[in-house]
Amino acid sequence: MGHRIGLVVIASVLMFSSQVSARSLTTSVSFSGALPSSSTVGACSVSAADYDHYCPSGNCECDELTGVLSGPLLGTNKGATLDVTIDLGATTTLSETEGCVPFFAVMKFSAPIKKLHTTENETDSIAGTICSTPKTPQKDTVTGGLGIVSSTIGAQGGWGTVTGMIDQTKPPGTLKITASKVFIPNL
Repeated sequence: MGHRIGLVVIASVLMFSSQVSARSLTTSVSFSGALPSSSTVGACSVSAADYDHYCPSGNCECDELTGVLSGPLLGTNKGATLDVTIDLGATTTLSETEGCVPFFAVMKFSAPIKKLHTTENETDSIAGTICSTPKTPQKDTVTGGLGIVSSTIGAQGGWGTVTGMIDQTKPPGTLKITASKVFIPNL
């Protein structure tokens, strides 16, 4: 019986130390970009492999944005792209100024990671909702989740939550989102 307890203790120590030595990182990233002057009809991508290809209702529009991506790990980069397919056919309209609509997006960027002395080329898939209320008709809230689908530094499988706002009070309007508590494995 003493040997069994010893084996259990050794196995527990090995499992705990392997979890402690597994490297990961939690960070945040913000994207800010001007809204496009017009949208195109349909999904942003024609490839079923791309997340912004999803248009479950068949009634979608595509907004393509270029903006500034910033964060503690990335610094500030001005060439990030965000392609957003908005599923207009799945709107939960409560009134003309109140309701939510789902979206499917792909964000791509290339950024120097000073901590690792390398450049990260990354593609993220984002799903969420855009909601409006009568109290703030020109300011819509954005909520959702993010998954890292490709990464040159090994961050695939990372994920986080997304919050933000679409502000249309000053033309052309802006989209600002923050992916907080982004968990990145293997860093």
